[in-house]
Amino acid sequence: MQKVIFADNLVEDYNIRKFLKKKLYSAGVSKIDIERASDRVKVIVYTAKPGVVIGKGGAEIENTKKQLTKLTGKKMMIDIKEVKKPDKDAQLVAENIAGQLENRVSFQKSDEVLHVQNDEDRCTRYQGFLRRQAWRCGYRPYRVLQRGNHSAADTES
Repeated sequence: MQKVIFADNLVEDYNIRKFLKKKLYSAGVSKIDIERASDRVKVIVYTAKPGVVIGKGGAEIENTKKQLTKLTGKKMMIDIKEVKKPDKDAQLVAENIAGQLENRVSFQKSDEVLHVQNDEDRCTRYQGFLRRQAWRCGYRPYRVLQRGNHSAADTES
């Protein structure tokens, strides 16, 4: 009995995450937490742009809540939390780089933009600090791993 309930909840959680990620992609969703209590489901969405998720007068969030209730058949509660430093969130940084590469920005420029953002952030907040002190405060340089052929020329033709 418990295995069946767990399996159903797992599939439902996957569908909720997939739906929200697709619908709120432009809002910069970092993480989605789902909490359950008997017939209620509480969804906590961590986003870089909470205004986009909520919409004018809360219309967008109400629309999303209705669609999720229709999808699951349970009473939904949606809580929106803002990510204070989106440039330090790995998921949002990865989506930013992926978006730049999809828009045909060269891969070197996407790395440069990332490093410049990181350096500007470090310089504005910790201008008087030494590198070691900035490191202790949590500011570390990004390392981006990329695979595949990144050149514009086709070598096989």
